[in-house]
Amino acid sequence: MNESFLPWILMIEIILPFIVLAMILLVVLVRSKSRLKESMRELIINVKDNEAVNKESVQRFLHEKLGFAESEVDKLSAEIIKERKFFFRTFVSSILNKDIENLALLDEELSRITERYHGLAVSNKGAAAESPVEESTMSDSLLQSDLEAKLAEIEELKEKNKSLKQEVHVTLTTLNNIFAEYSSMFGEEVVKKDMSVEQILTAMESFSGSKSEESFDKPEPLEANAQEDTDTVDDLELNEEEEKEEKTRSPLDDMELEDVASSDGEDPSWEDAFAESGDEMEKDPD
Repeated sequence: MNESFLPWILMIEIILPFIVLAMILLVVLVRSKSRLKESMRELIINVKDNEAVNKESVQRFLHEKLGFAESEVDKLSAEIIKERKFFFRTFVSSILNKDIENLALLDEELSRITERYHGLAVSNKGAAAESPVEESTMSDSLLQSDLEAKLAEIEELKEKNKSLKQEVHVTLTTLNNIFAEYSSMFGEEVVKKDMSVEQILTAMESFSGSKSEESFDKPEPLEANAQEDTDTVDDLELNEEEEKEEKTRSPLDDMELEDVASSDGEDPSWEDAFAESGDEMEKDPD
């Protein structure tokens, strides 16, 4: 009896795991399908709930951006929302029914929506409304670029100004040191150490002018003394010559011609001359 049940027991032991596995898979499939249906149901509910919001946004876009009239906006927005509904309906039915062919056609459904947007023509009002916006945007961008360029130029000028200030400071320091040495050569003391270029030039001109005036004034007494010395030597020479002339002068040089000549107009006689001097002239024996 026990042996007759043994094959059945073995068969049950072999089949039972497969039965359990099949039941588990069935439960998983049922739950996944229910989850999928629940997700599709939520998607449909969201599409229906957001239909009014989407329609309003489309109408606002058509009216404000493209400039369509309100009558045209209602018609165009209804067509766009309708195409949107068709797209979601095809998608949901393809997923739930596992229709692979319809899933492959989702691209066509999506292109129908985009064609609705591509078929829209911008009205003149919309173009006129957009042109000021575009112009203002372009002007803002140009102003922004100009501002950035100006700021960059200002920064560059600041750097150049800083370097120039440093160079000027070094140059002025060098000039003040040179001027201090120059003034020490003339015996002048410089109290101010941070003089400007104009002040340094003025001080140098005053130093050179005062020294040149002193150099021109000093030789004059020397020339006067030399002139006096020259005059003194000449006077001495003249005095010596006068003394020599006085020593060699004859008494006859002091006599007047009227004394020598007679009053009667006769020729002067040598005897008279000797007689006046107190001597007698020897007579010629002839």
